[in-house]
Amino acid sequence: MPCITLGHSVNCLDKTVLYPVPETYLGDTQDDFDVGIATYHGPRYLRTRWQLPDENGIIQHKGSHGVWSIDDPSGLMPCPVDCVEVILDAEEHPIHAIMLWGAEHPGAHIAISCGPEDIPDIEIMDPLSITEALDPQSCKYDPVTSQWVGPEFRRDVPDPRDPEAEGSRFSWKIVRMHRDHLLAQSDQKVAMSDVPDAVRQPWIEYRQKLRDLPADWADVGNATYLIQWPMDPDTAAKGAVYGARPTNGIW
Repeated sequence: MPCITLGHSVNCLDKTVLYPVPETYLGDTQDDFDVGIATYHGPRYLRTRWQLPDENGIIQHKGSHGVWSIDDPSGLMPCPVDCVEVILDAEEHPIHAIMLWGAEHPGAHIAISCGPEDIPDIEIMDPLSITEALDPQSCKYDPVTSQWVGPEFRRDVPDPRDPEAEGSRFSWKIVRMHRDHLLAQSDQKVAMSDVPDAVRQPWIEYRQKLRDLPADWADVGNATYLIQWPMDPDTAAKGAVYGARPTNGIW
């Protein structure tokens, strides 16, 4: 059956592949008993472009500089002089094709119950889905060796604020640093004597939630990325009472 890509017909490839998964989310040890499964549905041949090393041997942007179906006219534009064009055979490299073009079915979400009882279950991507278990950026072409490399497991980025932790997503030390920063940031909201009680009280309650946060979320263990942070009253007034870690401050 033809696969329609931007109005052009190409030979479609359906390829189901098993891939390794880590024992723990964002871990680097392969699970000996479990695997993931994903299906690629798309053009067999993909036109890809990758940056070449500069005069110092450095590749400034290691990700793909474009991906097209082999028959897509958009991919026929001249290749930049600092890039190399490589045809990817999805039959031979199905995981790379999934990462560059997409899987037939997106990863599922799962609900996790943790934290205070009044917090709704947290929905996260299934840790075994291909883009959660494997690092999409590791599936690439190496113009130095002229080889396709990867995949590698996804890892959390080490954080110098807590070198002993697996990364910022698994650090209570960093959580407390951020909590203390938010408390300091909101001190003035409750310190001014001329602030009406109706304005001050929501800030008092917000700050108490911040103080209680380590105890309220102790059941997540070291998976601190699951924590849903209380939003400050100004944000909560817009409807977002809890959410992922705030982006302001030290993050």
